[in-house]
Amino acid sequence: MKEEFTDKTENPSLIKILAHGLVWAFLLLFPLPYFGMNSSYFLQTLLQSLLLATLFYFNLYWLIPRYLSKSRALHYFIILLGASALIIVISESINMMFEPVIPQVSLPVPPPYSPADAGPLLMLPFLLPTILKTILVVAISICFALLDDYFERDKQKTEQANRKLNDELAILKLQINPHFFFNTLNSIYFLARHKSDQTAGAVLKLSDLMRYIIYDSARPKVALTQELEYIRNYIHIQQLRLHERNRVNYSETGAFDNVMIEPLLLLPFIENAFKHGISPEEDTVIDIQVTLKDHNVLLQVDNPVISDQSPENKGGIGLANIRKRLCLLYPGRHELVAGEKDGRYRVNLKILISDNELHYS
Repeated sequence: MKEEFTDKTENPSLIKILAHGLVWAFLLLFPLPYFGMNSSYFLQTLLQSLLLATLFYFNLYWLIPRYLSKSRALHYFIILLGASALIIVISESINMMFEPVIPQVSLPVPPPYSPADAGPLLMLPFLLPTILKTILVVAISICFALLDDYFERDKQKTEQANRKLNDELAILKLQINPHFFFNTLNSIYFLARHKSDQTAGAVLKLSDLMRYIIYDSARPKVALTQELEYIRNYIHIQQLRLHERNRVNYSETGAFDNVMIEPLLLLPFIENAFKHGISPEEDTVIDIQVTLKDHNVLLQVDNPVISDQSPENKGGIGLANIRKRLCLLYPGRHELVAGEKDGRYRVNLKILISDNELHYS
């Protein structure tokens, strides 16, 4: 199962609904300061607004997707001009129907005219307000179409980036599983070769670890208490093959109950400590400490470097893998300092836990 990421930007659907509401409220209420709350005029404005809304959504959801978006601009403009002309004719018919009851206002008006006697040019001043409103509505609908296209492209871009990120994280997590099993099977092989009575218990512990990896770690986040139990079981299996001169000091400090964390995030550092810090010929001490303080998960690992190369340079995928996962999962919320000094390899990892990674039962 992949890690799931969601876009945290504002919901474009809510923005669109608010924008539509503001546009139609403006067109409906704009004339009120001039004409007042006259019921006849309000009905006239309402009918004309419904006509404009028809043109608006006809252009936005039918004309533009069917013609303009498919590079059929000529067909688009022909149909748009025809639809706009029809809306203007019907709107003017409504004006003439309501003209006798429209209240008089103290605004300059053109001289009386008879539509039957006036030519097209003489009628233009009387049609101009309706034409301008129609052009305005068409322009706004085109702007809305551009916004819809922007949001859709942005959504597709975000989904594509998330798919790429999820695929990369899935690959990184899959790499951890065989890496872990190789190390753990080596420990059990050591016990079996020496015919240890602890072999059966180690196999049982391994089955618990496998159950965690296969089922629990498939989730995007797990309880930190589960992750720590997994680490304790892993350390227990590793200790079964250690000599008396090899010691492991493991401690936990803090209240971990309500913290969620990315699974299999801390283990690679501990794996490397056992891989490079244990020798049957030398006295060795591995110190591992996990602390929760001020919403920060702190991991400190200190181990001797027994092999010829440090864990950072040794062949394998452990530390390189975990560095990539930290950058992808906790960008700007983690600090990792790891390196060798005076024959010991030290890891200091700090992860800031956000509020949505805390749960309360």
